[in-house]
Amino acid sequence: MEGKISKIVSDIIEIQFSKNEVPPIGSILSTKNNTIFLIQTLENDSSVKTIILKKNENLSIDLPVFNTEKTFKAPISDSAKGRIFNILGEIIDNEPIDKKIEYQEVKIRKFQNKDLSVLNLFLETGIKAVDFFTPIFEGGKIGMFGGAGVGKTLIIKEFISNIKKLSKNKKVVSIFAGVGERTREGEELYRELKDSGLMNNSILFFSQMNEPPGSRMNIIFLAITTAEYFRDIKKENVLMFIDNIYRYVQAGSEISSSLGNIPSQSGYQPTLVSEISNVQERLTNSEENSITSFQTIFVPADDITDPSTVNMFSHLDGYIILERKIVSQGRYPAMNLLNSHSNNIKEEIIGKRHYNALMETKKYLQRYEELEDLIAILGMEGISEEDIIIVERTRKLINFFTQNMTSAEIFNQKKGDLVSIEDTILGVERIINGTFDAIDPINFLYIGNTEEIYQDLKEKNDKILAESKKTYKQKKLEAKNKKKMEKQKRKEAKRRRKIN
Repeated sequence: MEGKISKIVSDIIEIQFSKNEVPPIGSILSTKNNTIFLIQTLENDSSVKTIILKKNENLSIDLPVFNTEKTFKAPISDSAKGRIFNILGEIIDNEPIDKKIEYQEVKIRKFQNKDLSVLNLFLETGIKAVDFFTPIFEGGKIGMFGGAGVGKTLIIKEFISNIKKLSKNKKVVSIFAGVGERTREGEELYRELKDSGLMNNSILFFSQMNEPPGSRMNIIFLAITTAEYFRDIKKENVLMFIDNIYRYVQAGSEISSSLGNIPSQSGYQPTLVSEISNVQERLTNSEENSITSFQTIFVPADDITDPSTVNMFSHLDGYIILERKIVSQGRYPAMNLLNSHSNNIKEEIIGKRHYNALMETKKYLQRYEELEDLIAILGMEGISEEDIIIVERTRKLINFFTQNMTSAEIFNQKKGDLVSIEDTILGVERIINGTFDAIDPINFLYIGNTEEIYQDLKEKNDKILAESKKTYKQKKLEAKNKKKMEKQKRKEAKRRRKIN
């Protein structure tokens, strides 16, 4: 079945076929030089509107287009594990192709019957700040917001590595969707997963930033289709990583402009809300299994009130705010501890001990924020003794939540730390209770847990106590000898008086 290009508007291509020979929506079309199109809508009984998935040539009116008689499909089955796929479902890892890989048709829009039951399995990430301030539970959605260069992708890599190491449920598959990101980042992720042995249970999808918006927008649906298959058919829990979902929104905006849609007042496509919902509402739980999603969201111009950012919040169970100001201070992860949030912060979910420590920490951080301007003007001498204690303890807390990461070892040559939530809570309690009041805050930068500092302090205090006991005994003996000598002097003086 052959057609011809009848209209070109950027990445939207209209193709004319013979009457009543139009392929169905979702069909893949191709030119002789392998430029690939995906049918989006049927215009009439002889014309279709398509988007470009892969471009290998300059297009022109009347260029012949062929129906490949294939549909938009995503890889499924266990044979897909350990492989990297592009928008066409093709393997791109330069490894031998496994012909046993099965495929399933991709649904761009799919009704999802959501199971909103709370899953109580805590997913430890080994990252102190995340586990303490934004605890993640199986089946939840966590978003990481930040501008360029604040460490979003680095944290995603750490999540993939650490959760697999710490997960008590071995039947878990990791699915990564690289949406419009750099080729280098995909290559690094692949090598890291392969070297650590985690690639065997992972499936990666990539559409790079230089690919057409149709590819960048739809790659996420390949990943979701595969995730739904493993959740519903294979009965496995899924860890879904999306980096970066803003590029999905951006691709939608480009396509909307090509269609001639009038943008909203904010400059984005009028379908922004529905496009975001179409992704987020499919990342849910079934009655038996779950999809736990981790998403990075680029913040344009570091403006957290940007519509593309704001529309994400209502879909998330927790969010991490990464800030450039914190990066400039040399603190990683560059997480705003006070503004990051999780819906799981409830005593009945995270436990009384964690909840109390978190609430107390937030009080310290809030008070410290209030005192910062005053300290900048008057110095520490201008605040009360009580506030000085709060400032010192808060600085220890802020430094304690910095952490060396395994994913960054190649850059800083420092071994990454993986810290349990129990050690994190204990460290916070010791700082708040004043155990470390005599320790300089600088000593808490990039440490794992506080055990080493605690033991050093204990040894020092034991030594001071031993010396104090020794000094006390010595002084007591000296006082006794002095008293004895004075008694002898009085006795001698009395004897002399008698002689005289």
